[in-house]
Amino acid sequence: MSEQQSPFAQEGYDFMAAAFEVHNVLGAEHEAQLINYMRISRSSGGYLVNFGPINKLEYKRFILSEFL
Repeated sequence: MSEQQSPFAQEGYDFMAAAFEVHNVLGAEHEAQLINYMRISRSSGGYLVNFGPINKLEYKRFILSEFL
């Protein structure tokens, strides 16, 4: 295993970024924040999860092809 390789890579997993928010509505600034997290961590995938709406869970999945 190389120094930069994730220990989860052997199991078929890679790092994934996630941003958990509590807002009435997710906006473009929340998506931009997650994309920045993904670029900084060099993650190809990420989830934006919003716990704000009552009795509702909202999430979006993002994939950056530049790190695939």
